[in-house]
Amino acid sequence: MKKTELLSISLYFIFSLLITGCESEDNEPVCRRFVSPECATLDFNTCSDDKGDYYEYDGSKYYCKDYFVAGDSDECGGAAEKLVSETNCVASSAATMKSGALSYKSFVLDAMSKVRSETILAAGCN
Repeated sequence: MKKTELLSISLYFIFSLLITGCESEDNEPVCRRFVSPECATLDFNTCSDDKGDYYEYDGSKYYCKDYFVAGDSDECGGAAEKLVSETNCVASSAATMKSGALSYKSFVLDAMSKVRSETILAAGCN
């Protein structure tokens, strides 16, 4: 066999391993539980599965794609807002209510970011 044929066969196998190497056979969702230190009712799971990223609260799943609105800076922003509103988590005074809701939303979005990173690691992709 010629060296060029061996090289092309070797490259084919290397590329096929790279392409399929990050595909996971495991369809179990990667989930992590988060509890806000500032708001006792903000207790939720952040998950990622083969259907996408979602929040789970009180038995309900809030998939990011279902609440995404064009122009959102984060694809899970709408789902995070819905989760915060469902938990009835508000700041203690009217003056800090708006900043409290923004703080809770950023906490929820940060939680999703952490789970996305864990999902990538669990799939074996870097």
